[in-house]
Amino acid sequence: MTGPQVRETPIVPHWPLRYDGASSRTRTKNDNPDTVRSGAVKSGIFSGSKRREAARAAARMTTELRILAWSVLLGLVHIVLATIGASIQRDSKWNLGPRDIPQPPLTGLAGRLQRTAHNFMETFPLFAAAILIGDAINQHGRLVILGAQLYFWGRVAYLPLYAAGVPVAGSVVWTVATLGILLVIVGLL
Repeated sequence: MTGPQVRETPIVPHWPLRYDGASSRTRTKNDNPDTVRSGAVKSGIFSGSKRREAARAAARMTTELRILAWSVLLGLVHIVLATIGASIQRDSKWNLGPRDIPQPPLTGLAGRLQRTAHNFMETFPLFAAAILIGDAINQHGRLVILGAQLYFWGRVAYLPLYAAGVPVAGSVVWTVATLGILLVIVGLL
């Protein structure tokens, strides 16, 4: 008689792949963290080290999703800086009130910070949609990752350059970030 038969039981229906430089779209059956040996499952609950291993596996994110998360934080930085700039230029009564009374446009640094935040809010939904589509269809190639990195680092560089009023450099890094979105889309096709 042979030993007990071990069958693999799925934990979750979809697991995003992590890019490791070798193969971007394939994973062997033995490497699949969606499955555990049924002997490690007791009454539907993981036991001991298998439970910790499953929790660590669930906490992993693809490179693109991690960059998307950092981009969300960068968006918050844009909003906070634009709000601080507007608060400094306008009085505290306006800042604490309902802001119903029309104000003249912001000027100088405050105006540039506001325009930078608006510009980020225009490009971020396109970037987020492209990354989420890639994750949904399980496309995690080099172009997608490169595009995500170009977008993020381009937006990081754009904020101080545009806020400082550097004319040509701001336009160049904006173009790099926008090219990053295009690379993500090309990588998905």
